[in-house]
Amino acid sequence: MVPRIRRGRRMMHSASLTNGAILKNNKRTLMFQLAAYLLAIVCLFPCTTCAFQHCKLASPSIATWQQRIRLPAAAAAATTTAEETTPKPSNNPRIQTTSTQIQQPSPEHDIELLSIYKSNKHLENNIVRLGRMGRTEQALQLYQAIWTLDSLKDQYRKIVQKNKSNSTPPPPTSIQLEWNNEPLSPHLTNFVTTSKLRPTTRLMNSAIDACARATRPQIHQHTAFSLYTHATSPQNADGSKKYSGALSPNVFTFGALLACCARNGDTTQSLELLQDLEEGGRFPDVALNGVIYSTVISACERAEVVDVNLALEVLNNATVVLAGRADGSGGGGTKHNNNQNAVMGVVGYNAAISTMARAMEWKMASQLLDEMIIHSTTAGLHSIDNWETSIPEEEMEPLLHVLHDERYKDLNIVVPKPDEVTFGTVLAACERSGEWEELLRIAKAAIEYGVKLDGMALTSALHACQQLGLAEDALEYLELMKQLGDEDFPITRGRQRMGAKQKLHGPDAVAYRLAISACARAPGGHRWQDGIRLLNEMRTSKYKNCAPDVVAYTAAIAGCSEAGEYTSAMQLIQTMRQEGIQPNVVTFSAVINACASASANLARKREEEDRSIAMEDVRLPMTRALKLLEAMKSPTSSIKPNIVTYNAAIRACAECLNLAGAFDLLRQLKEDGLEPTIVTYGSLMTACERMGDVEAASKVFRMVKEDDGVTTTMIFKQMKSFMERLLVVAERHVSQNVPFYSFEK
Repeated sequence: MVPRIRRGRRMMHSASLTNGAILKNNKRTLMFQLAAYLLAIVCLFPCTTCAFQHCKLASPSIATWQQRIRLPAAAAAATTTAEETTPKPSNNPRIQTTSTQIQQPSPEHDIELLSIYKSNKHLENNIVRLGRMGRTEQALQLYQAIWTLDSLKDQYRKIVQKNKSNSTPPPPTSIQLEWNNEPLSPHLTNFVTTSKLRPTTRLMNSAIDACARATRPQIHQHTAFSLYTHATSPQNADGSKKYSGALSPNVFTFGALLACCARNGDTTQSLELLQDLEEGGRFPDVALNGVIYSTVISACERAEVVDVNLALEVLNNATVVLAGRADGSGGGGTKHNNNQNAVMGVVGYNAAISTMARAMEWKMASQLLDEMIIHSTTAGLHSIDNWETSIPEEEMEPLLHVLHDERYKDLNIVVPKPDEVTFGTVLAACERSGEWEELLRIAKAAIEYGVKLDGMALTSALHACQQLGLAEDALEYLELMKQLGDEDFPITRGRQRMGAKQKLHGPDAVAYRLAISACARAPGGHRWQDGIRLLNEMRTSKYKNCAPDVVAYTAAIAGCSEAGEYTSAMQLIQTMRQEGIQPNVVTFSAVINACASASANLARKREEEDRSIAMEDVRLPMTRALKLLEAMKSPTSSIKPNIVTYNAAIRACAECLNLAGAFDLLRQLKEDGLEPTIVTYGSLMTACERMGDVEAASKVFRMVKEDDGVTTTMIFKQMKSFMERLLVVAERHVSQNVPFYSFEK
């Protein structure tokens, strides 16, 4: 590639020489041509400037990014009457209402933004798309533009009506529109007179929904209520009536407003708005549904202080209100005869359980799930025979207390069946609280119930298996993750919001690491080969982000450590280095611990089963461990041993009857600035017990008592074990007629 560039430079150099010769021979001709070019540029400069400005004005992508959020022109006047139409502004300190600046509309910019839209449907779709992408400012600019267009249309209507009274009215094409006493260009006037775009409730809902989906909802909640106030007001800022009149809000409007409150955790304004809707005086045509109540419950979840009791009260109240309206007996000025869609759905129950999960109330979350299963219809596919709750039913104080209230016995209250979100949320609550047995109980119940758990729920189950060392269960849950597909969990509207977490469609690296660690923690390390198999499976996995890393390798090596397979652990170290993965101190500590386990296994076999095993074979793993420790301590090593590494090496010496080596490692770790732990002293005591050295054991015991880093609780906790070991040493010395050295109590 370099020679090609050089040849090109040589060709350019020869071309420049040829041009120089031409200039010398035709100087006069080139001077005239240059002058003509300059004259043309001077003459065309004003035209090109105007064209550039027109292109800049007509391009939404350029102009949009240079604008701030602008509220409609009538927002300033309508805000003064906000107390008459909307609840009072919230006192929530998380909501910052001062950062939204109201700017005067620019008709040229607004009309240019709307010039590409032929219908309200097209405009609405684009506002929704921008809102879901997190481009809230651009969505609000489009919404602002529709009101600017509406004001210009009103001006055009007044001019036409005024001209009708004249004897000779001018043609419509000659009408000149103005904004702030400045005339509009003819093409903008023509668009105003011919466009069919107009403000609608759907456009208002789309703009408010964009505020609810904003990446900084604290700023846009006030903006959303200002948009609502302006749109539902019949007057403009100057007191005149709007051309399109006031917009009528519907249930989607209030759902979007409540979504803004929910994302800010503003329970005060949520409850005020909900109370107005329930009374039905100002909004008689708005029919409450489960989504409204679910959004209020979500506000309880995201509040500064999670209010579980309030969420439960809203859930119980919604169950009664919606059941009454479904029966046609509800109030609020609205009748819903046999409207089954008005009942409280599973989304509201999931929101309440999510509130409990965030408040670390795993028992309440599990109990609400139990009540849903007990009180919902259990016939059909989704059923559990002989369902057993975590709390006996007779001891439970019901969370859904309205089901046991005599006042509502005549209502047909329907409790929805739990779905995959319900089970997944309860699993997450148990995971946060570390209730691993309860977590696995819920996971198994979900499978029996016929619910297909998603990737996050299965990851929680894998976490429980990892904590409990249940290798077989972990492999089963990992197989269930492999069976997930894109068609199982479609992307919902909530997951289309910018920054929203997406569902897993198969096992990821976290799932594999948890499964490998579960195999490593299996009793006796008998599933270590499964851990290595999963590690190899990660390399060839079809799923994204499944390549093995240092954590996965370390988990597999930990399995080898439990089983005493030190040669396999050493091989994994070499493999990960070949793949460019740098081991860390945890990895090396696991390898040294594998050597210690190998020496312990060989020593036990030599003493109990096979006397043909030589002592050199028992000490070989210890030798490999000490060499690895020395390599870590070398000046060229970037990874230095920690106390865990030293403890593993001391244990290796203890299993090989190397008492002097164990005490030498104690000296080295102190020289390295490390403090021994109770594990260190326990390994030293093991070495003393193996050698039958009572004096050394007494020395270790005195060191434990004098160590300020070991608390008194730790000393008494280990004293019984130490005394038992000392008695074993004393018995050996007595049986061998060796003097028993006295030591301090």
